[in-house]
Amino acid sequence: YWLNDVLIRSENKRHFMEGSIEGSKKGFIKGSKKGAKGKQYEIAKNLLKNTNTSLKDISDCTGLSLDVINKLSKTIKCNDL
Repeated sequence: YWLNDVLIRSENKRHFMEGSIEGSKKGFIKGSKKGAKGKQYEIAKNLLKNTNTSLKDISDCTGLSLDVINKLSKTIKCNDL
């Protein structure tokens, strides 16, 4: 009985550790993607504010959709008023 209890706890601990590692990986990937998306927005904002680059070119360079760039452009113009 004692050995069975130890084995069950050991198995539970192993499952917990595997779940923790998998969760950490998923969290890291999600955070990395969110950070990359934030960087794309930051680059687009800087291009919109500081250059005469076309919206299409900004979209192509950042990977953000033209619709998103248009909305971002309008937001920046409103903030400049």
